[in-house]
Amino acid sequence: LARLGTHPSVWEVYLSILIDARRWNDVRRAANQVRTQTASFEMARILAEFAEYKAESGEGREHMADTLARRLAQVPILDSGMAMRVADTLLRDGRAEAALGLLRRKRAEMSGRLPYWQLVFAAALSARDLEAMQDSTLEMLRLAPESPVALSNRAAMLIALEEKSPEALEITFRLVTQFPNAAAFQINHAFALLLNQRVDEAWEILRRLDP
Repeated sequence: LARLGTHPSVWEVYLSILIDARRWNDVRRAANQVRTQTASFEMARILAEFAEYKAESGEGREHMADTLARRLAQVPILDSGMAMRVADTLLRDGRAEAALGLLRRKRAEMSGRLPYWQLVFAAALSARDLEAMQDSTLEMLRLAPESPVALSNRAAMLIALEEKSPEALEITFRLVTQFPNAAAFQINHAFALLLNQRVDEAWEILRRLDP
């Protein structure tokens, strides 16, 4: 292990290999080593805690994994790329609230990046955090007003509120007009029609999708 040197990125790659191989005891040993071998104390701490989180989660020790996930959500992760990777992993592991907490701490420096808001939206949707869903969809449209993904996410958020929404109807109509063969956009448009009490039109769309 000593031959890996002191650069955090080298240790990150090495830990990723061990995690992919599910060699949890080796992951823990490497996490202990990284704290003393790397040149960056901040990165060493994050790498070590993230590796330990993956080991606990990988072995099904959910209580300890939850504790480490909450800790990762609370500590400052200065490296934006690392923060995104950790948040994405937490989200994929079903810990959306921890992922969202981590991402909120990065807003000031990452608010101009579309991938950041896409990840915030995914975490907010999973956590059912309506405020974060609203915020992230508006920010995505601010950065990419013509993006079908940004428009679709905004429509999905409005539909999730289960309230009458002319905006959802407008967006979904725009998307099905632009992409008539996209089933996902057709389904969202049908839901928007239902929420706006246009039931016959909604069922006609759904009937065509599933004859």
